[in-house]
Amino acid sequence: MTKLPYMPFYCDVYLVDTSVLSLEAQGAYMRLLAHMWIGGGSVPDDDKRIARMLGVHVNKWVNIRETLEGFLEKPTPGLLSQKRLQREYHKVEGKSEAARQNALARWDGNSPKNNNSGYAGASGSHKRTRSAPGAKALANLLPKMSEPHPKLNLNININRALSH
Repeated sequence: MTKLPYMPFYCDVYLVDTSVLSLEAQGAYMRLLAHMWIGGGSVPDDDKRIARMLGVHVNKWVNIRETLEGFLEKPTPGLLSQKRLQREYHKVEGKSEAARQNALARWDGNSPKNNNSGYAGASGSHKRTRSAPGAKALANLLPKMSEPHPKLNLNININRALSH
């Protein structure tokens, strides 16, 4: 599975939940959340690695970690995560996988959405459909492609142009 391109972020919830944290702790927490997302929903529970991820000395991280303990959880031994991030990651991962399966089914021709339009990437509004009523009348009003346009002199002798 490829990495998920975005992380849903609920500003109002984040601001309320982190209002008791210092700006330093908030910054470390936000960066840690981003690393968890990139890491598949969690990071290794290793203070030295986390300190490197955050760009701080390990002693600084250990002090900040004490402040953030109520925000973090250990979903499995050796990993550190955050409850809502885990839930959102699995939700986005499920949507991404469903979209991938739907795309594969369309390419294989096994999808009810596949109308064999001949346009592999066509969306609903760009697929071939029957002409709308009055389309033939409109087409008859337009000049034919084989007719010369009265204001343009595009009469070129192709045989003469090719012989040079």
